Amino acid sequence: MRTPLVIAFLLFFLFPSVAFADSFSVANIAEGVQSPLTLEIPFEEVGMLVRADLGGDGIDELIVSSGRNQVPTVAILRLDGSLIRTFAPYADTMTSGVTVTAGDITGDGIAEVVTGTMIGAGPHVRVFSGYGELQNQFFAYDELFTGGVNVATADIDGDGTREIVTAAGLTGGPHIRLFTHKGTLVTDFFAFDASDRSGMSVTRIDQTSDGRDELVIARYGYGVPEARIATFDQDNSVALSEPIRLYANYPYGVTLFPVSDELFGVAPNGHGGPHVRMIRSDGQPVFDHFAFNAQLTDRVLIASTGPDTLLSVTTSPVLAERLDKHIMVDISEQRLYAYEQGVLRNSFLISAGKWPFKTPLGEFAVMRKLRWHDYRSFDRAGNLLYNLPNVEFNLEFSRHFYIHYAYWHNNWGHPMSHGCVNAPYDGVAWVYNWAEVGTPVIVQE
Repeated sequence: MRTPLVIAFLLFFLFPSVAFADSFSVANIAEGVQSPLTLEIPFEEVGMLVRADLGGDGIDELIVSSGRNQVPTVAILRLDGSLIRTFAPYADTMTSGVTVTAGDITGDGIAEVVTGTMIGAGPHVRVFSGYGELQNQFFAYDELFTGGVNVATADIDGDGTREIVTAAGLTGGPHIRLFTHKGTLVTDFFAFDASDRSGMSVTRIDQTSDGRDELVIARYGYGVPEARIATFDQDNSVALSEPIRLYANYPYGVTLFPVSDELFGVAPNGHGGPHVRMIRSDGQPVFDHFAFNAQLTDRVLIASTGPDTLLSVTTSPVLAERLDKHIMVDISEQRLYAYEQGVLRNSFLISAGKWPFKTPLGEFAVMRKLRWHDYRSFDRAGNLLYNLPNVEFNLEFSRHFYIHYAYWHNNWGHPMSHGCVNAPYDGVAWVYNWAEVGTPVIVQE
């Protein structure tokens, strides 16, 4: 069944001050008339949005990829939202989400579709025809890296054929790599300090109109919202501009979008309002607009060819709203989550307190870490109720309440304890080594 997904299609030169009531407002504004526009796509969460001419007929198509927790799908649509075709870029089990771009990377005058992955999957890049036929595939970074990969296309040498541009996703470094359509490395560089682990977003411009594209690179995750322009010489050596500030006081990362040779687009990755901008290579914005209600906290994706036309869609934020390093235990789900800089670093089933015992609710902090601990309990008469010696990986978060390994059962996902948070070995070993004394622990229902 096709799922209609509401988007906003704005012709701002006709109606420059349009605002929307909520994240799913509908606007297709032409000649002062607003009408609905629906995307005929078989998924409910969007991963990425791009427009390109896949048929070589001078008419753009809309390419939409599926987001997190969806069967991986790329949908090719007409600009009126009607479906042309879909194809599966990855196995159905890869549900981390799909990134997508398009461009002529073979030199035949027809744009190809290039896909990547979102956090939770390896940096697997695949190349397809506009009909969904697989043409090539490769890993842009170490196969064991699971932060995903963002993709773009750009012609950096002016030969009329674009290269595939990759940027490591969340938790990855600022490592930008360029490949031929066959997966041969052309060049690579670091856009920011190599220690940066926010992941990167990347797009293209041609600021000098010489046919040789420049790249725009910005932080995709937590960090200062700034971009750099990468310019290439005849040997594909790169020169980086000074940082361009994209937003003020916004730490949640951005996504960059191709607009035109002169402009690139940028939108926040959530928790910052749907503030879409189009910016020149010198850092001067020429277009500022809130695509939806200013209070919206969703991420905004756009497809555009200039300030007069903007296609916008909302999707889930890239990062969690809380940015500090913390542990969250959800009693209703019987699951532990570990977050750092807004990124979910680990999650696993646990066993919390079983009635009549309760795990305390509220916000706490790791009070101490005990590699080994013995648990004993006595009744009021002094009789031993239980004795559990040599328990590994103990994080005390409230007096006498711990997150710890439980070697005496494996019934994870069901309440089992006297109030502590029982956890499986691999998960609790990881969180024990990751957490520090003082790391917040939130226990909620």
